[in-house]
Amino acid sequence: MLTVVIPVYNVEKYLKKCIESVLGQSYQDMEIFLINDGSTDGSGNICKEYEIIDHRIRYVEKENGGSGTARNLGLRMAQGEYITFLDSDDWWERDYAKIMMEYAEKSDIVICDLYYVDDIGGKRELHVSKIRMPDRIVQNTEDNPDFINKGRTFLCGKIFRREIFKKWGIWQPTIAINDIPIVPPLIALSEKICRVGEPLYYYLRTREGNTISSVEALKSFGTALINMRDNFERFGLVEKYEKALQKMYYSQLRFALRKAQIAYKSGKMDLKSYKEVRNYLFDVIERFWKEWPNVDGKRFFYSDDPDINQAIKNILFDDDMLSKEEPITYIVREKGRETRRRTDKTCYDVNIVKDVTLEGEDLWWQMADDLLFELRGIK
Repeated sequence: MLTVVIPVYNVEKYLKKCIESVLGQSYQDMEIFLINDGSTDGSGNICKEYEIIDHRIRYVEKENGGSGTARNLGLRMAQGEYITFLDSDDWWERDYAKIMMEYAEKSDIVICDLYYVDDIGGKRELHVSKIRMPDRIVQNTEDNPDFINKGRTFLCGKIFRREIFKKWGIWQPTIAINDIPIVPPLIALSEKICRVGEPLYYYLRTREGNTISSVEALKSFGTALINMRDNFERFGLVEKYEKALQKMYYSQLRFALRKAQIAYKSGKMDLKSYKEVRNYLFDVIERFWKEWPNVDGKRFFYSDDPDINQAIKNILFDDDMLSKEEPITYIVREKGRETRRRTDKTCYDVNIVKDVTLEGEDLWWQMADDLLFELRGIK
């Protein structure tokens, strides 16, 4: 049996679509928890209606405590051998559970590609997000510590063997960004993982009233990294995963700072608040990675190679840092071309490898990873 946990909070506009996508699944052996986390709109009434319609649904009400507390409650009540989490403004393809469960018996975690959905001003756009892992091949997590990055930090879009939560005592913290502290450790503690290379989950990334732009929400990325590090230390995994964790720190810092930049430039955040977010996040990463490649205030030269430009963008806090205008801090070139480490007192040449067996996002992220650690040694 598959346990489905859906935390619900003030989503009456989206909730029916979410629930219908679960009830309409071609895979039927499920128990479904609708956990109302103190909603003040009509979400609770919608849940009650569906509890009457389908015997597999259990409706639970609780005081508001955040999605993490709702998911933890669902985890405590779960009876299924497998468990999956669905946000109440997201939805599934009809065969999400069927396809994912085909690989669940062979794996501890099954993860699928997904659609990012941007829904603003009545316009809806879909963008496919692919996992950088082989399609439908069960892999040993021991073989590649970087699975904690490749596997994405979302709880959603995954089916877990429920035993791994119970065995290791892993619960979500009560902070805004509550996936990051537990998903990478869960991947590290599992034995086998499998990616289904098909977008089966619709993740409503952007909608009215659901933007991550407040100071506290953005700072919580740093708090989440602290919590995650604590979990890796608790299980004695820091040394084995050190380099992969460094990439995780940087990628989450970058994501939060880009959000802060957008909020600041659009007038939703003042300069004082932006600096508060930036300084806090910098303090967090410096606590864990003393030699991290701080690109704040640096400028990269715009290359004639579009792959290199995309790789550069993948590590930037702000796309305006990629420019042909002076002053230039770094010139990035493909390794093997004539280059010199230092061109003058302020500009450095950086070499990265372009793997001809890769293309698209796989290539860009591989080059970005190389660039990240090349910059680490340049002062």
